[in-house]
Amino acid sequence: MMFATAQELRTYLTGETLNPETDFEWTAQAEFLLELVSADIQTAARNRIIAGTSTAKLAGSWSRDLLLPYRPVVSVTSVGLNGQALAAGYYEWNERSLIRSGGFAGIQGLDPLAPGDGAHWGGPASTVDVVYLYGYSAETVPLMVKSLALRIAARVIEQPGGGISQESLGPYSVSYRNTLDAGGSHVSVHEARMLRRRFSVTAGTIAAGSL
Repeated sequence: MMFATAQELRTYLTGETLNPETDFEWTAQAEFLLELVSADIQTAARNRIIAGTSTAKLAGSWSRDLLLPYRPVVSVTSVGLNGQALAAGYYEWNERSLIRSGGFAGIQGLDPLAPGDGAHWGGPASTVDVVYLYGYSAETVPLMVKSLALRIAARVIEQPGGGISQESLGPYSVSYRNTLDAGGSHVSVHEARMLRRRFSVTAGTIAAGSL
């Protein structure tokens, strides 16, 4: 998924409207560039910004809360504790990726003398399996991500006549010289830090698979 469209990039650059009959080549090349930029943004964020479904295996805790590895959480399909499926009334969730437990009286494998009031996740020896939908669709992607994608793409596209362009993008020239950081990404170090502050989650979780 691209975080911005070719038309949005054209508007950002010139304020013009793309003509599908004459700008098809520009559109195709702009979309390819935006796909590369969007992929670099997601990699730099250290999170899966684009919507998807994941199964996460998490270590339990004596706390009421668990942090899921990808956010925002859109919906939770199922939650299991030590191999036992939990009814929806046993937990809650919010878009900040927190799963909150209810009481677990009568669930096998939980120590009745465990710390707390019983509203916990079985302690670190337990395993919690969560299937959930996360991330943003093209319609809900944050404006800061769209803005960043447009700024980076515009940075890559240079006015013709510079003598260093490697590809043509309609009336502009595209050069990858001096636009990539040392790791080969279009995202600068400063931009990567900004993305990680906004999206990165480090909770000791293990993603067991995704679709």
